[in-house]
Amino acid sequence: MPSRNHSIIHRLHEALQARDHSTFVRLLSPEIRITHSPGLPWGGSFEGHEGAKVFLERQATYVVAYMSMERILDAGDHIAVTGRMYGATRRTARRFDVPVVYLWQIEDGLVTRLEIVVDLPSFQTALADAA
Repeated sequence: MPSRNHSIIHRLHEALQARDHSTFVRLLSPEIRITHSPGLPWGGSFEGHEGAKVFLERQATYVVAYMSMERILDAGDHIAVTGRMYGATRRTARRFDVPVVYLWQIEDGLVTRLEIVVDLPSFQTALADAA
């Protein structure tokens, strides 16, 4: 039987896929810290609900991205999700499909930390035309 945190991850993933940012942000702690590869135009560190919204908006400026989950590693309050990030760049419609890992930390039913790790060289190649 999946854990409560496992279910939260599925809800977060569904919200991201549907571009339902209000549901996504509701599942985040007000003290959320999101970190994404600084080698990407939307990368860096973002804090709080406002930071999460800035991250989502910044990413949407460059790409239309989706994630397919391949595996969920449930370690209680820490969950790792491996998969593929795929989609297209906004400027040139160049398609991409890169490996990705989402590292989630959950406390009291809310995400307190999200670290997103992508295969940076593959993503940078896809984005070369999009800058």
